[in-house]
Amino acid sequence: MGLFSGKFEKEGAGLPMPEGGPARYFSLLFSNIWKLMGANVLFVLFSLPLITLPAALCALNRVCILIYKNGSCYLWQDFVGEFRASFLRSLLPALLFLALLFAGYYFMSLGLTNAALPLWSTIFWAIGIFFVLAGLGWGGYFFVLVAMLEQENRNVLKNARLLCMISPGKALMAALTVIGGAALTAAFMPLSIFLVLLIIPAIVQYTVSYLVYELAEDYILT
Repeated sequence: MGLFSGKFEKEGAGLPMPEGGPARYFSLLFSNIWKLMGANVLFVLFSLPLITLPAALCALNRVCILIYKNGSCYLWQDFVGEFRASFLRSLLPALLFLALLFAGYYFMSLGLTNAALPLWSTIFWAIGIFFVLAGLGWGGYFFVLVAMLEQENRNVLKNARLLCMISPGKALMAALTVIGGAALTAAFMPLSIFLVLLIIPAIVQYTVSYLVYELAEDYILT
């Protein structure tokens, strides 16, 4: 039995769905699109003071996890409950992942400014890309696991790191999902602002939550 089974059973929708994989992902995505939109609006509203962004991200992930696991959720109760529970515990880890992203930006800028030195430029670019992917992948896993596990941050950080190491391909997919969402937003500005307010963050986090949840059920057991 997975560690999370009992925690989610109370919100089961009782509808027949594929048991897992892409079929379940898409079935629940389309059947819960309105709830995902609602969760997206709540995420934007609760993120307006930037200090609350990590907790709002945990809350959005909680809704996405419940939708994928049970086929439904109690949108307001689950979002606000997770937001309150994660507000303080998510702040310091958020600074860690922000530092990784800043380090990635810094090294990539060094690679750009040292383009006349191909070897050093390549090294700086490689280090910068590594830090960015680590910040997005490890961070993405952490903020999903916070919404799933009732553990201390150090244990959640360790579990997130181990899951990334167990399946680096999925960790890369999670990071690229976030990058893809950001690139899509940037490419279609200012029209994409409406989509950001309505659905893009929810789709991104639903995808990341799906990737993390299936790994966690396989490797984190009671």
